[in-house]
Amino acid sequence: MFDISKTSILIFILIVIVILLSIPTIFKWFGDNWKNVLTNMWNAYKAYATNLFTNFKNLFTSIWSWIKGNGFDFTFTPLLEGFESTLAELPKIAKRSITPLS
Repeated sequence: MFDISKTSILIFILIVIVILLSIPTIFKWFGDNWKNVLTNMWNAYKAYATNLFTNFKNLFTSIWSWIKGNGFDFTFTPLLEGFESTLAELPKIAKRSITPLS
């Protein structure tokens, strides 16, 4: 049988755990790493833009070579090649197991 009081207690406990444990831990991590987050975003954008330009240049060079009769030889550069994240790992939040309340 479905017991509303046990369910409401379980939901209350889960909300308290999220508010008191999970959210502050993630905000503290972000507060300690916000400069690295922004730096990583900038470095990823630079790597993406550089590699995208390289791919377009190689594509049109290959098309021109194909038009001249020299064959089509296009090598794709992955868009985030050369980018390395400097972020610290997100904190491990303890896994909770659901147990009966009886």
